[in-house]
Amino acid sequence: MTNMLGVAEAKAKLSEILDRVREKGERYIIQRRGKPVAAVVPLEDLPIEQRVVANDWVTELLNLGPEGAELAEAWDEIVRERSLELPPTVNLGDE
Repeated sequence: MTNMLGVAEAKAKLSEILDRVREKGERYIIQRRGKPVAAVVPLEDLPIEQRVVANDWVTELLNLGPEGAELAEAWDEIVRERSLELPPTVNLGDE
């Protein structure tokens, strides 16, 4: 499910939003004056090539060629599997 937020609400609850994205895989669209301007989504939703900013060592793996790409994909699968094992524990008090 994708949640819609205004900029002020997103700013006020940013830490909580990031926890929900990380722990529950929730997605948020941030709007300014009723128009979507940005999205906050789990890194796992992005192709591995777009996540290298968060993991510089992944860049190094991808620079190794096909073998490095295979290692990066294997790591990506491990991260996905482990994220499914973690129980969500976020409570914003509004549920």
